[in-house]
Amino acid sequence: MIVDAHVHTFPSMGGPSGFPSIQAHLRRIQRGVYFPINPVRRARDHAPVREQTLWNGRDLGPQGLEEVGLRVGRFGRMEWTAGGEELYVQYFAPSLEEQSCSAERMIAEMDYAGVDAAVLQNDSIYGRLNDFLADCVRRYPRRFVGLGHVLEPWAHTDAQRAELARCAALGHRGIFYHVAGFWETGYREHLDDAQYAPFWDEVARLGLVVFWHIGGVPRPSPEAETEQMARILRVMQRQPRLTGVLVQALPPDYFAEGGRYGLPEVARELARLPRFLFELTYPISYGHRYEYPYRELWPLVRQLADTFGAERLVWGSDMPNVERFCTYRQAWGYLRHCGLAAADLERLLGGNLADLFGLEPVATVEHPSGS
Repeated sequence: MIVDAHVHTFPSMGGPSGFPSIQAHLRRIQRGVYFPINPVRRARDHAPVREQTLWNGRDLGPQGLEEVGLRVGRFGRMEWTAGGEELYVQYFAPSLEEQSCSAERMIAEMDYAGVDAAVLQNDSIYGRLNDFLADCVRRYPRRFVGLGHVLEPWAHTDAQRAELARCAALGHRGIFYHVAGFWETGYREHLDDAQYAPFWDEVARLGLVVFWHIGGVPRPSPEAETEQMARILRVMQRQPRLTGVLVQALPPDYFAEGGRYGLPEVARELARLPRFLFELTYPISYGHRYEYPYRELWPLVRQLADTFGAERLVWGSDMPNVERFCTYRQAWGYLRHCGLAAADLERLLGGNLADLFGLEPVATVEHPSGS
């Protein structure tokens, strides 16, 4: 059984998508793309642009956004104007013509790639989508697991705790918790602050799995990743009933050299918790650098399986984004070549998430074993 820990369905990126206005959504998108993987380019000649044009580089909150008229284009592009030049970044593959992804499209992709079920991660760059994703799950309960979302800086308030309860009532099985949400208040608060303890108690009481996303907070660096892992560890030690999944875990750029991880001790401590998993999503982050089947990454997968145990690992694609670098089938097929034992590969590709959420296989398109 193959279960993807990381996919997205969403309405048009150019709409409000649950935000108070289109402009409010666009500002969140701008925050999400000012450290892009793909290069920013000039529209007139497609030449790369090195300077930062979306953020002033100083202010960590919304006041740091440059006024550049960011807009959602077509064919996967985010576009804006700076210094008299039209600029863009290829955020999605050009095949995402209208910058949306319906439940039906995602299921067609899953069927073709041989994926039985998928977790709908609820990143606010796509919108505030608690109701939208709940509807996807309601219509296709065997194919999707939904994650709810609350506004992280205000998670201790009555309004957000009520939204948490509403997410559970809507059928969401977990929450997507993006530390970048603290951008809204300039990162003055932290996820392990004492004021949030009752919120985490309520998450545990409701039995919701926490998908923690810590990337790029407040600036991308190994020190920032390590600090946020330490904060997660403190929360989970205080509330041992929590189950956690670290999204896009352990970026090799930060923690690996010469084909081998130098794992920080906090990652090992998280792995020793009884209810913690690490999501491996290498092609979305390194597909621009390496060619399929990503031989350079195989030793890292084996090392994590040997160090943490395969029962601690889950596979995620970040579909449909990953199609800017490879096909959906390649996004999981490369793991077949890593040299893992068959039982370990089965756990990584879906067994661990199937056990966690009580999922059963469905009929999908068969593909050759050499994928």
